[in-house]
Amino acid sequence: MLDQSPRYDSFLLRIWRRGAAGPARWLVSLEDTGTGERYMFAGLAEAWAFLAGCQGGERPPVPSEPAGGAS
Repeated sequence: MLDQSPRYDSFLLRIWRRGAAGPARWLVSLEDTGTGERYMFAGLAEAWAFLAGCQGGERPPVPSEPAGGAS
């Protein structure tokens, strides 16, 4: 019998602005609410690409740190 239960992922999305001088940059983190694992991105486009890649059932690779650092 096939598993008919729905599969879903749940993430907490955080977006913040970095840099007071010069052009502002937006940084993004996604936290898996089930595991607590956090993924960091240098912008919304990267985060969206990661989420789109999750549709296949496996997590796509992400950079270890967003460009320019997240600290």
